Amino acid sequence: MPFDALVISQPVSLAEYLDDEGIVPVSMDQLDSHKRSMLQRHRQSTWLTPVPYTLIGATAAAGLDLFVGGGWALLPATIICGLMIGFASALLCAGIASLLDIRLLGKPYWLETPLIRVNEIPIEIATVVRHVRATMPPNAMLIYGELVQDEVVLDPYLILQVNGVRACLGIWMHDTVIACATLR
Repeated sequence: MPFDALVISQPVSLAEYLDDEGIVPVSMDQLDSHKRSMLQRHRQSTWLTPVPYTLIGATAAAGLDLFVGGGWALLPATIICGLMIGFASALLCAGIASLLDIRLLGKPYWLETPLIRVNEIPIEIATVVRHVRATMPPNAMLIYGELVQDEVVLDPYLILQVNGVRACLGIWMHDTVIACATLR
């Protein structure tokens, strides 16, 4: 019969797949600790937060209020003056930062997308990825994660996800492999 060859395969769990293929993944605990340490290492610059400018403006407004001696009668004027002083101090800080070549780094964030290209991955991890791509079950997905700060990729990693369960296949920085899954 023509439909005898059709066999509906049962969904495979991640643990079964990794065991069948002889893949020993990187520990998810190692990936989590690595992600935490990278966020600590690549922190946002303090000067990009509005706290210093707000503090300077509020201090200047309170000082101006005390200096003028008008008390609460001149509160709207002191608020406006405080905001103007805060804005001027922000411009001054930006000018000093540009003259001293101080790097102002934005907030880092983790971004995960489906893996499309393997050519930007180090050879050790790419070997595992090619094996996984050739043998992975239909319910599996390869996810490329990266730490991004100011549109620069700082620290990529690769995850295999099957039915919501994840296994790390590799972590690297530039051309240096930090951790890699192994094939038995």
